[in-house]
Amino acid sequence: TKKQILLLLLWLSSFLAALDRVAMSVAILPMSTEFGCTSTLKGSVASFFSLVYGICILPAGLMVASLSPRLCMMLGVATWSVATLGTPYSAALQGLAPLFAIRAVVGAGECIVIPATQRFMSLWTTTEEKSRCEW
Repeated sequence: TKKQILLLLLWLSSFLAALDRVAMSVAILPMSTEFGCTSTLKGSVASFFSLVYGICILPAGLMVASLSPRLCMMLGVATWSVATLGTPYSAALQGLAPLFAIRAVVGAGECIVIPATQRFMSLWTTTEEKSRCEW
């Protein structure tokens, strides 16, 4: 049914967002060896993603509440996907600013997943389904 397909797509987008967060934690190890990064720098790269994610999640929720959740999710997935593809290229550039900037874009793109998922679920479920408890 349509609801099962929606649930599968929402699960897939959440899975990919979580995988992307973990991927940078793994990728930073060989990158730090190649580029001579310190532990502080590795932590800063991870923290910058989290900082921007946290700052952008409230505006993302407001955007999803006022616009189409489909459009918001599509833009979020496209944004974080393109930024993820650009991460190795930004790391190869001179200085840290490009790497921090691209990680910020990834965080901004990924923060749309939770609000959009909640909006999809509220729009696509009936009152009876919302009030039913099966545990």
